[in-house]
Amino acid sequence: MIKTGTVSYFFRDQKGLERSLDSVSWSASPKIWSAGCSAGQEPFTIAIMLAEKMSVWKFKNLTIIATDVVEEFRERIRKGIYAESEVNAVKTNRENQHLFKKYLRVLDDGRYEVVAKIRNKVTFTLHDILTDEPVSDNFDMISCRNVFEYFNIEEKQGI
Repeated sequence: MIKTGTVSYFFRDQKGLERSLDSVSWSASPKIWSAGCSAGQEPFTIAIMLAEKMSVWKFKNLTIIATDVVEEFRERIRKGIYAESEVNAVKTNRENQHLFKKYLRVLDDGRYEVVAKIRNKVTFTLHDILTDEPVSDNFDMISCRNVFEYFNIEEKQGI
């Protein structure tokens, strides 16, 4: 059964995400799977946070595979363009304003674009976490925070 949700925004539960990122022993070519990524805010947030934390060389080798069951998210993630309402949480948060200015660029029409340095780290693949085989292996980190809230106990245990 496919379940979808669209509750996602940049820097959602930032402190929890920071703890997760800090607890990982990163390989020389870091690889992350962001399962149930919705429109891409979480994998882009991870890329932004790692751009700030990792060495230039390690970040250069970073790969983030973002997956979801909704095909329409593919183009959205490829372009990395969001309405102002979708970036307000990071835009108005004093703690993150420097990140907002550094990694999101305002377009002529008032929307915001994730800069290429971040956008190019994220690749979208259509995937149903309940029925499909994993998209790859040897991940340094798997993030499925966006998707677990929609599953019952049996589905969570099956994953």
